[in-house]
Amino acid sequence: MIKNLFEFLDLNVSKDQLLLQKILVLTAVDIPELHNLHDIIVFSTEGDRPDFHKIAGSDLDGDKYFVYWGIAFNLRKHVVPLLEYAAEKKIEHLTPIAPLDIIKYYLSTLGATSYGEIYNLHAVVVDRNYEQHPQRTCQKLAIKLAGMFASAIDSGRTGYVIEREYIEEIRQKYGHTYPVFVMKYGKKCYKSESILGILFRNAHDYYEYHNSLK
Repeated sequence: MIKNLFEFLDLNVSKDQLLLQKILVLTAVDIPELHNLHDIIVFSTEGDRPDFHKIAGSDLDGDKYFVYWGIAFNLRKHVVPLLEYAAEKKIEHLTPIAPLDIIKYYLSTLGATSYGEIYNLHAVVVDRNYEQHPQRTCQKLAIKLAGMFASAIDSGRTGYVIEREYIEEIRQKYGHTYPVFVMKYGKKCYKSESILGILFRNAHDYYEYHNSLK
């Protein structure tokens, strides 16, 4: 917690930045009774929907968040958070879950598409921007993949299974090459002209330059 610096302060809070919808603009409030707490977020219980529920995978079991309170980065466009996450997509089991059911589930996940694959594919879709959307992460396919990623994160609890055939269909269109900033070493990569590609190259060049001075 940032103490004694403000009464009210706007923050950008996120967990994974696949979508603009997952970067929330919240207002931090200085509450003296909470000054004994450090490096945590106390979410408000006000409103019709908890703020943490607006970010995928936020079940408050030790989650880590990105919090920014500077002035250099400001969201100029408000985007309504996605409404559905994995907790609302549980697969119903008609009988009590037995140890054998758990074993069968984990065996079924061997060789299955992981949420890491969805994450990387999402990066490719956003970077290539075939839909030519002014806000890359708001492409229809990018939103679809972000929703799949959200569901896949909690698949161990919900039983959600990633649609491998659908992922392969996307691969057919977008190929198996990645923008360099994804750092898929050993895979085919290409130079990205998006803002992420530019920032990555600038950071890499800065790192290489300072290493050369040692």
